[in-house]
Amino acid sequence: MSETLSVPPQNPREDLDAARAIRLGVFSHEMGFDRDRVLAIFDASATQLLLQSRRNETDPWITVAAAQLTLLPPGPETHPLGLAKVSLVAVRKGYRGAGMGSLLMRAAENEARRITLGGVVLSAQEPAVPFYERIGYDKIGEASYADGVLHWKMQRLFS
Repeated sequence: MSETLSVPPQNPREDLDAARAIRLGVFSHEMGFDRDRVLAIFDASATQLLLQSRRNETDPWITVAAAQLTLLPPGPETHPLGLAKVSLVAVRKGYRGAGMGSLLMRAAENEARRITLGGVVLSAQEPAVPFYERIGYDKIGEASYADGVLHWKMQRLFS
């Protein structure tokens, strides 16, 4: 299987639609979160990181994963260089367990490095914590509930 990352979007309108569709599929249809709530936290002005895949050279590219990246400015609550906040990470059901999430998070980290930020922060649902720990993220602070689900704030700082 071939993959390509689109960072930032090459066709903003189509890419925003693809990002919305993946997130609605994962968060609303699969996990049962309120559709309007999922759409409300989608930020069209943020950088949308997309992972596209195709089975062979003649197949069309399809978007299989998406994440949203927003900038947190430098400060005492973040980092002297600022941080990238990654949210709404979603991978289509048929593509999970194939390294797509890792590729997507590496793209987020590369984008944060490109714009000289100090690292990446995110809020991970409890079941996803082991995945983020495997790829180098650490829990910070205490767990809290958001939308009825236990979340951990996590970060990966660059040296």
